[in-house]
Amino acid sequence: MVRRFALLCIAAASLGAATATGARAATSPVDVSLVVSPGPHIFGDQIHAEVNVVIDTKAVDLKAVHVDTKFDPYTRLETPHRTTTSSAGGSTILLRYGYLLTCDTFACLTGKKKERTIHFAPATVRYRDRNGKSSTLTVRWPKFRLVSRFGGPRYLPQTASDVTRGLQYTNDPIIQLVASTRAPSPSYRLNPVVLAALLFAAALTALVGAGTLARPLYALARRQEATAGPELTPLEQALAAVDAATRRQPGNAEHREALAWLARELPRANLAEFVGRARRLAWSEQPPTAEASRKLAADVDAAQRSEA
Repeated sequence: MVRRFALLCIAAASLGAATATGARAATSPVDVSLVVSPGPHIFGDQIHAEVNVVIDTKAVDLKAVHVDTKFDPYTRLETPHRTTTSSAGGSTILLRYGYLLTCDTFACLTGKKKERTIHFAPATVRYRDRNGKSSTLTVRWPKFRLVSRFGGPRYLPQTASDVTRGLQYTNDPIIQLVASTRAPSPSYRLNPVVLAALLFAAALTALVGAGTLARPLYALARRQEATAGPELTPLEQALAAVDAATRRQPGNAEHREALAWLARELPRANLAEFVGRARRLAWSEQPPTAEASRKLAADVDAAQRSEA
C-alpha cells in the first residue's frame, strides 16, 4: 500500500522529462525517491531537485524524520521548500523537499572538455520507528550532464585570468559560445502601458478628490477673511480685552491684567489723561467693577473718536 501511494504521488508531481531513482527495502516503512531536472544543463543554469519521502505513520514517528543532502559543486539559491501530503486515512504521508540550485563558480568549469557528468552525493534519510529504533536510508541521485558555454577545440579557461585573456580576442574560437547570449524577454505581472494608464487615472482621481474636499475649506477661509474686517490697533485690542474680561468675570486677575494693558497703550495713543484711572482700577485694593471698567472704556473710545 505504501509503495503504491508513493508511486502515484511522485508520478503526479514530477515533470514529464525528469528522471528519478528510488530505494526501499521490502519491509521498510519509509520509501525515498529522488528527482532532478534532466540534462544537459548549461553552466549557470538553474535546476530543480526533489526528495520525496513516503512514510508509514503507524510505524514511524514523523517528527523524527530528517533529510540530509549535499549538492556540490552546485549551490542552493534559496531555502528548501517542504510540502506535506497525507493519504485519506492519514496512515501514509508524503514529504516533498524542493531545492533550487545553480552552478556558476570555477568549480563548475568543465576544463578541457566540453561537458562533465554531475553526480550529487547520496541523500540520507534518518528516521526512528515507534519502538525507538533509529534507521538510515541512503539513496543515489540521477546523473546529468553539465555543458560548457564555450565551444571550439582549443583549451578552455581554468581561472579568471584565463577568461580575461580569452575575451581580449573576439575572433578566438573560445568565444564561439554554444549557449544563447541574448537576454530573455522581460515578463510583467501587469502590462506597463496598462499600469501607466491606471496610475495616471489614480493620480487624476486623487487630484479631483483633493479639490472637492478643499472647496468647503476654501469657502470658509474666504468668509472668515471677508468678515474679519480691518485689523485692530493696539489700543483697540486692549479695549477689546477689557470688554471681554468684564463680560466673563469682573474683578478677577484677567480683568486687572486687561486694565494694565490698557494703561500701557493709552500714552502711545496720546490719551495719557486716562492712564491714572486705568492703573487705579487695575491695582486698587478693591477689585475693579464692571461699571467702572465700562465707563473708562467708553470715555477712552469717545476721546479717541474726537482725536480722529
